[in-house]
Amino acid sequence: MTSRRLPVLVSLALLLVAAIWIQDRGSALSNTTAAAALDPGSFGPLGRPLAATSATWFCAAGTGVQAGAADHIVFVANPTDRALTARLDIYGAGVVGTGQTPGTSANHTIVLGPHTTTVIRLGDLLVAPWVAALVSIDGAGVVTHQVGGGAGGDIGRCASLASSEWYFPWGQTALGSTLQLALFNPFPGDAVVDLSFATDEGYRTPEDFESLLVPARSLAILDIGAVVTRRQHVSTAVKARKGQVVAEMVQTTIGTSGEPSLDMTLGAPAAASTWYFASGRASADVVERFVVYNPSERSLEAELTLIPEVADVEGQIEPFQLRVGPKGYAEIVLNREPRVSLPSTHAAVIQVLGDLPIVAERVIQSGDQAPAVPLPVPRGGVVPPVTSTSGAATSPTT
Repeated sequence: MTSRRLPVLVSLALLLVAAIWIQDRGSALSNTTAAAALDPGSFGPLGRPLAATSATWFCAAGTGVQAGAADHIVFVANPTDRALTARLDIYGAGVVGTGQTPGTSANHTIVLGPHTTTVIRLGDLLVAPWVAALVSIDGAGVVTHQVGGGAGGDIGRCASLASSEWYFPWGQTALGSTLQLALFNPFPGDAVVDLSFATDEGYRTPEDFESLLVPARSLAILDIGAVVTRRQHVSTAVKARKGQVVAEMVQTTIGTSGEPSLDMTLGAPAAASTWYFASGRASADVVERFVVYNPSERSLEAELTLIPEVADVEGQIEPFQLRVGPKGYAEIVLNREPRVSLPSTHAAVIQVLGDLPIVAERVIQSGDQAPAVPLPVPRGGVVPPVTSTSGAATSPTT
């Protein structure tokens, strides 16, 4: 779907309900095949048809030591009627520049009974400050993962593809926050990447994050907050000069109550013209914001449309207009918008008004992490996220 107009609700529902998008792909693991031209529909996890003979998943971010900040647990599910075999290739690393021992690896094979899920703590198979897993299955298996520690926990999708670019519209390195980026290269060739950032104080391309080598079959962990320091907003772009990687972010923050929170986000592997978000809510104790990142060299305009849960005339909300500068970001906090009556439950669509693609993310703060009365804040905000989703997307309009 590439229309600039609001898509029909039937098509939107089909996109939002799908937890796994089905697409038949080759499974050979090499820099050329896994990095083939990115399918515009491939913005979420791709499950294989039940009759498929193989599936490959990449789980990039999590710790592998006792009492780690983001203890990494992998869930391997078999939705088929036959037993499957899964091989886990696990790679360990420390944070780049800290002197922690990198470059360790291990492997493990498991048998999955029909219609079962196996839970694996990666730190039981390889002890390392950070661990990633390549999961290869001889059938239509599905893999998700979880991280947890003293700051709480989060669960999310593992990637089913690698890419030469990744985007994270939302992040924060303010006092009390940490922002760490996992770059996972499971391929037999090296990758070289550059990182750039749109912050509340402008666009940055730090020399420390230029021409970063991610060796073949390895994991690299970058402490973004050590270089892009004390920023209330950090949008991150990862571009590979050579090879492909899988990129995932781990964010910790301190809420208004003083309690820590942990968020794990798989990046978006491309920009797109339209982004869809299901089942959002803004209320007195739930703060909902949308962030739009513009990776291009030109300014653009985008439109945010809310689709109320009850579709009646009184429930319609006039769309919001966003202007986003080159390699910049814009955001809307619904709780601060007079046209949104709280509580509001809705789906959302963000569409670019033109031919330039964007990356969009929704950030939800709830419970102790949300202020009782949202206050005006500069671009990027000061309230830490608890949950963030990049949403489903369609390809840029041509």
